[in-house]
Amino acid sequence: MKQNSDPVIIKSYKNGIKLKLNEDSSLDEIKEDLKEKITKSAKFYNDAMLGLSFEGKIISDDDRIALADIIEEVSSAKIVSVECEDENEYESFDLMMQRAKAMASKNMAEVYVGNIRSGQVVKTDRSIVIIGDVHTGGFVYAGYSIIVMGALLGSAKAGLNDDATESFVCAVRMHPFELAIDGVGLKETQRDIMDTVKRGKPDPVISYVANGEIAIDNLFNN
Repeated sequence: MKQNSDPVIIKSYKNGIKLKLNEDSSLDEIKEDLKEKITKSAKFYNDAMLGLSFEGKIISDDDRIALADIIEEVSSAKIVSVECEDENEYESFDLMMQRAKAMASKNMAEVYVGNIRSGQVVKTDRSIVIIGDVHTGGFVYAGYSIIVMGALLGSAKAGLNDDATESFVCAVRMHPFELAIDGVGLKETQRDIMDTVKRGKPDPVISYVANGEIAIDNLFNN
C-alpha cells in the first residue's frame, strides 16, 4: 500500500480538528499544505470555535501555535485550545465553555474574542472570558476572575479590585509566565504542577488562593 505523502492530513471531530503531520515533511512544507487545504475548505468552518490536536511529526509549542494561527488567518474558525490528545478530551472543553457562556450571559464578565499576542494588554474592572489564547508576552488584568478558553502562556492578574475575594483563573491549557490572584503570586516551585502544556493530558485547570498561596486543581474534580 502506498503511504500518503501529504505534509498534513486534516481530521475533523465534533468540536475540533486533528492535524496528522508527515514525519518526513519540513515545517515550511506543512505550513504551506495546511494553508492551501484550510483555504479550500474555509466555508465549512463558519465561525466555529475549535480545539486543535496533533499526531505524527513532533513539533514545538511555538510551531503548534503558528499552525493554529494559519487556520485562523485563512478561515473564520477560532482555535480556542491547542494540543488535545484525542476526541474524548474535548468533553472537558465543552463543560468549560458552558460555564463561561453562563457567566457572560448573566453580565458577570466581559468577553474577548481573539488571541492576546505578545505586547497586547487587556484590562477590565469585571471578570473576563477570553475565547482564544494568551500568548507569551500578552497581559490580562481583571478586577475579578479570568477564564481562558485556550492556552494561558502569558501574564494574568485577577482580583485587582479592592472588594475582590475568591477570584480565580482557569484555562484549558495553563503555563503562565506570570500569575497573581487577589495579590498573591505564583511560586516558582508551583510551575511544574501548573504546567499543563507539557503534560500528556490538557485537563482544564483552575487556580485560586487558599491558605495564603495559590492553589491549583483540575476544574472538574468536584
